[in-house]
Amino acid sequence: MWGVAEVCMIVFYLCAIFVAVRHLLHHRRDCFTCTYPQAWLRSALLAFLVTPSLISDFFLFALPGPAALGLALLFPAVLFGSGHRLEVLAMISVLYVLPLIAGTAVIFYVWRMMRWRSLSRRRAPHEAKDNRPLAAPAKD
Repeated sequence: MWGVAEVCMIVFYLCAIFVAVRHLLHHRRDCFTCTYPQAWLRSALLAFLVTPSLISDFFLFALPGPAALGLALLFPAVLFGSGHRLEVLAMISVLYVLPLIAGTAVIFYVWRMMRWRSLSRRRAPHEAKDNRPLAAPAKD
């Protein structure tokens, strides 16, 4: 049976996803004016909040939640842990860093697709005007 902590974590995580999607939809015009590095940075910040993973200590508990929280909880184990640092670093990179990178790429390319669709819709009427047939030659 689900405990109170698991239910609270899932509710918190679903609220974070809702806020991120709402932010993406309401601020999609801002991304159209972003430079390429700014768009990557915004994608990384949004992925930092919503990328799913497990929050775990690998022994006592495992809860679903954002990858950033799991990374923040386990990264001190690499710095201050005794022995097995490479194994812990490998687990951290597979469970937290790779999902963050993948989430950043997905969000970035979703924004690029939204921008491409918006620009193609704007261009369509102008292309139709430019592709009209040439005027008939003047009669003598």
